[in-house]
This record gives sequence, C-alpha cells and structure tokens, in this order.
Amino acid sequence: MFERLFESSNFKSKRRVESVLQRHRCGPYAEERVRFLRHLEEKGYSRFTLRIRAPALLEIASNVNHPISPSGPGGFFELDGCIGILADQ
Repeated sequence: MFERLFESSNFKSKRRVESVLQRHRCGPYAEERVRFLRHLEEKGYSRFTLRIRAPALLEIASNVNHPISPSGPGGFFELDGCIGILADQ
C-alpha cells in the first residue's frame, strides 16, 4: 500500500522515497494503518487524499502513549475517533 501511494511521486530523489517508505513500513501499527488506508480506498478516496492521510495516521500512531485497549484514555475508542475525523476531512 505505501509503495503504491508514494511511488512516482514528486519527491526529488529515490533516496527520499525510500526514506518515506521505510518510515511508514516500520512505524507503529503499520498493518492497522494499511488496513484503514485500504478501507478509505475502497470507499473511493483518491490517491491524493490517501497520501495526505498516511502521514497523519503515522503521526497519530506514533503518539499513542497507552496500550490499545477497548476503553480508557488512549484506548481504541479514542484512537478510532481521531481516525474517524481524518476520514471525514
């Protein structure tokens, strides 16, 4: 998914593309982020929009300070709310 989003983009160098891909592949909750991006893609979101959402999702995932749990601060419902806001923008 990340490769498809960022390939042939306007990055000035192949090294920059690899850096971006590495950051997204190795970042926290990579599988979950890919799953959510695929969900948005299936709903008809454009590649341009997904390329905007991907770094935002990475930022959110990187700042989750609590274990993902069904409830409580930093839990799934809080994270889901943040992601829902991203999907609607």
